[in-house]
Amino acid sequence: MAGYKKNMAQYENLEGWEKLSLGMQLDKWAIRYGNRIAVTDSEEEITYSELNQKAIGTGQYFMEKGIQKGDKVLVQLPNRISFVVVLFALAKIGAVPIMMLPAHRETELEGIIALAKPSAYIVAERYLGFYYVEMAMAMQKKFPCIQNVFVDGTQRGAWYEAETERQGVFPEVDSYSTAVLLLSGGTTGVPKLIPRTHTDYMYNARMSAKRCQLDESSVYLAALPVAHNFPLCCPGLLGTFDIGGKVVLAPTTSPDDILTAITEEKVTITALVPAMVTVCMEMLEYDEDYDISSLKILQVGGAMLEDSLADKIIEDDELGRLLIRVNSRARSLVFRTKSDAVYVSVPPGTTLKEVKQAIENLRGKLLVSRQKIARPLIDLNYKIDAEHFKLSLVSGEKDQFLANSRLGVMEIVCPPHADFTDEKLQSWLHKVIEESLRRNAKSILPSRLAFLSKQCGLPYSSVKINSSQGRWGSCSARKAINLSYYLVLLPSHLIDYVLLHELCHTREMNHSERFWALLNQFTEGKALTLRGELRKYRTEI
Repeated sequence: MAGYKKNMAQYENLEGWEKLSLGMQLDKWAIRYGNRIAVTDSEEEITYSELNQKAIGTGQYFMEKGIQKGDKVLVQLPNRISFVVVLFALAKIGAVPIMMLPAHRETELEGIIALAKPSAYIVAERYLGFYYVEMAMAMQKKFPCIQNVFVDGTQRGAWYEAETERQGVFPEVDSYSTAVLLLSGGTTGVPKLIPRTHTDYMYNARMSAKRCQLDESSVYLAALPVAHNFPLCCPGLLGTFDIGGKVVLAPTTSPDDILTAITEEKVTITALVPAMVTVCMEMLEYDEDYDISSLKILQVGGAMLEDSLADKIIEDDELGRLLIRVNSRARSLVFRTKSDAVYVSVPPGTTLKEVKQAIENLRGKLLVSRQKIARPLIDLNYKIDAEHFKLSLVSGEKDQFLANSRLGVMEIVCPPHADFTDEKLQSWLHKVIEESLRRNAKSILPSRLAFLSKQCGLPYSSVKINSSQGRWGSCSARKAINLSYYLVLLPSHLIDYVLLHELCHTREMNHSERFWALLNQFTEGKALTLRGELRKYRTEI
């Protein structure tokens, strides 16, 4: 180890090199970013402060159960918040997680256990229909080195929910010691272990984030298994945390989950393999409900991305983003201007040169159409007068903005000489108003959803309020319901329509005749009428 430290010394003057363990990094982020959302999955979201507290509580629990500094621990968890908690809990102890993938089975496990001799195994109870506990028990029986098996499922409350009861006294962790053991691809047999230290791994993440120009507004989608190096550190989860952004954990690598997450969470960066890019692009060609306009960076690894796929997104200095979709039924190029992008539908065989020429020919008309649908300026004349949310801006005497907010009402007091044409001010005003919408939505929507669920006999597993500008709501196969906070801008009867719509999806996942019959049952036969009325409203301010 001494020689290793000596070799590390040559890097210590590099930009971004910081001699802190990952556990200490989380302490720093919790202080710096506090109540900002750190990570969200299909069931919950937590702030930086909450993540740190859960990591402290979980780490202390693991120590009480025998996990010590330097121990190796098998971690086999899917993309959920508990994975992130476990990662940092082990980092605080100085234990080393071995990053197993959900797809690994006995063959991979036996080879890794025989080599690394882990003292504990942290595993999901069930994921995608596979029951992991039986496999974990078999591994513990075969390998005496595994002293404890921790199950992320029915028993996880003991370690995941008890953060307030533990203060978290941890051993000192050398930042040049091993932080994680990654796995090789295993193409030549059992996967090999790849050690990364706390400091060098964080340096990798930090400089990747800088190269990708991430900032606190960045939203990173971990679509690939987050135990992979790519979504964990390039810049991945760690790089996003370092700049105070938000990480979204996709529950699976299905294109529907990926595109839904991008649409609802306004994802700005994600990493995929080429095959998944192809499938997602094909889905976008026939499903217009998805909105990927927020996506600024798409990282592709594992193989080369075909030029034909990369060319389907054009960034234009004047027009912004143009999304090109091949439509087998199209006979000519069709341009549709929306608030988020210009959508171009082209017949099969259309070349990129032909598309760019058509853009130049129509540039004047496209610019006019973009201007017509631009977001209105938020100034002293801007008002919202909805049933559940009212907003007004008034001129004050002080040289600073003051936001007064209570349930259903918000007033922004503005300096007498405020320049409302300033882009940074407009961005700040949007952010302040949207946060107020989120708070109001969290006060109104979950309780109303629970009432309608009980009344209609349509149970759901969880509810989450998000910032989706593409959909009013959605329902996953696990009956997890997501609701856009823009719902509070609707009248009550349309809010109920959206909530009932998603509740009906807990029984009928598609828009079949059975679905509409069920929804009609709970809307007095007015489902289609209410849908038509809803289309007059927009998920934006």
